[in-house]
Amino acid sequence: MPEVDETKLPGVGVKHDFPTEQGKRVGVISHFSGRRSLLLYDSDEPDSCRDTIDLNENEQRILAALLRSE
Repeated sequence: MPEVDETKLPGVGVKHDFPTEQGKRVGVISHFSGRRSLLLYDSDEPDSCRDTIDLNENEQRILAALLRSE
């Protein structure tokens, strides 16, 4: 199981990210407001975020359900 890195973002929230088995990084920012942002990192620059997708509460639930489904 990969190690999940946690970074406190003052005034924003907390960022969690981890490397996938394929060597890519993915992360989530948990904002103090309750909003979540999905982070997709650049394959060539693992410290550089390629894209951010902001998810509202309903979208968070849908994504969580899809990730749990078998």
